Amino acid sequence: MAAALPITPVHSHPPRPWRKWILVALLVAMALVSAGLFVLREMRGVPGWGQGVAAVEPVGVTRAQILAEMSGTDRALPTRAYEDLFKYLLEGFVTYRSPIGARAYLPGAGSEHGRDADGLEGFMRFIPLISAWLGSGRPERLNLGGRQVDLSQLLIEGIVAGTDPHNPEYWGALRDYDQAAYEAGDLATALWLSRGQVWSRLTPAQRDQVGAWMRQVLDVKVYAGNWSLSPLLVYAGLRALGQDVHRYDERAKTMFERFKTTYKGAGWFDDQPSGFDYYNSWAIHYNLFWLSRMNPGFETSFIREAQADFAGFFKHFFGPNGVPMFGRSVCYRMGAAAGLLTASAMAPEAIAPGEAMRALDASTRFFVTHGSVAGGTVTQGFCGPDLSVIDIYSGQGSCQMGLRGLVVAFFLDPSMRLFETARRPLPVELGDFSLHNPVTNWTISGRRDDGHVTLTIDGNPSDAQIPLQPYTLRQQLTEMLLLKPRRPDNHHALYSSRQYSTSNFGVACPRVGS
Repeated sequence: MAAALPITPVHSHPPRPWRKWILVALLVAMALVSAGLFVLREMRGVPGWGQGVAAVEPVGVTRAQILAEMSGTDRALPTRAYEDLFKYLLEGFVTYRSPIGARAYLPGAGSEHGRDADGLEGFMRFIPLISAWLGSGRPERLNLGGRQVDLSQLLIEGIVAGTDPHNPEYWGALRDYDQAAYEAGDLATALWLSRGQVWSRLTPAQRDQVGAWMRQVLDVKVYAGNWSLSPLLVYAGLRALGQDVHRYDERAKTMFERFKTTYKGAGWFDDQPSGFDYYNSWAIHYNLFWLSRMNPGFETSFIREAQADFAGFFKHFFGPNGVPMFGRSVCYRMGAAAGLLTASAMAPEAIAPGEAMRALDASTRFFVTHGSVAGGTVTQGFCGPDLSVIDIYSGQGSCQMGLRGLVVAFFLDPSMRLFETARRPLPVELGDFSLHNPVTNWTISGRRDDGHVTLTIDGNPSDAQIPLQPYTLRQQLTEMLLLKPRRPDNHHALYSSRQYSTSNFGVACPRVGS
């Protein structure tokens, strides 16, 4: 028998406890990093970031119906198209309103101001349109997809809740440069427009409560330019509604005199910090019009002359392909015609009502059929949703400011039968043109054969054509990490190019359904 082979013992490696401690250290480090990121986001993130809502398409008046009504070939949009657009947007507003009704949390991307401020914009920037509908004598109660909605009660609930310090949806005490101070201008306009349906139904205590919240706007500082018109609207609105604001008489006078120093002539105001842009139409001339209505005789000659001069030049910006994309807040695009409509009431010699309505028809038709409304609200983009051109101060409710042309149209309709007025062709529909404005140092030109309009900024270099920066995946991931907007800053591209044209917006602008 062969001898057994010796068995060599197998020695295991000696234990290495340092591996365990490395693993523990890595886990601790990861926990610390996670905790640090959580603290950083809690400290620096935008309040309420990520608490978005899903878009819900209205069923009473559908988007398909709106698109069909806006896609006709007739030069004039029928009254029903505007009324159905209102009902479509109203159903969205009702769907997204907060539980008590003082805010509307719309679908889309938030702003740097936080969810509550965005919800406040969603409420404030829509209620003037409801009020103009009511003030025009249209029905107070509507059936929206099986829901019966009382429009007056809708406004009363939201306004009373928002101005009540003991209500969980209270809009809060105002601070200097508060966004709510700007939005209060829309509240003043809405209350004045619906005074017969809303203000008249408030109890004396509720009126005092609403007035007390609004008077805060007259005690805080606001930015110069178009912002300074909001306190003036609050002052004029409360005064017209019978509230005591006499202790602010001198401040209101001083504020308006200071604002007038921004007027540079030919209808244009230098709206710092950005200068001349579309805010002249949808913010400045729009609000000057309401000031003149709330306080008849207030600066009438100045406002009428400024509106006439403005409209005489600005009406050339409009054509069947919308308006050139230029300047900040481009998602307000449907509101560009607001200043033409107000001028048609104050200075019809500069722009006839039929011509102003043609501008509203053309721009509304173009933008709606190219994606400006969806989910029962106004989309964040120039055509359809496009966050590359949305400023970080703009949230989901901001773009409702683009409804201001409709507000004016509904308000003027009873006295001027605006929706039924015979349309007049726009300058680009009459022939080729090129018109220079020495105040803005702009040249606006148009071609009749294709209907395109081009804005030339004569003070910019002749070869300047600055492309828009895209909204990158890196920026989107950074937003997820920091819980705040990190969209591209396209201010330079939207002000410093030589030309802006409806033939090339610089962003995708396909027709919906094509």
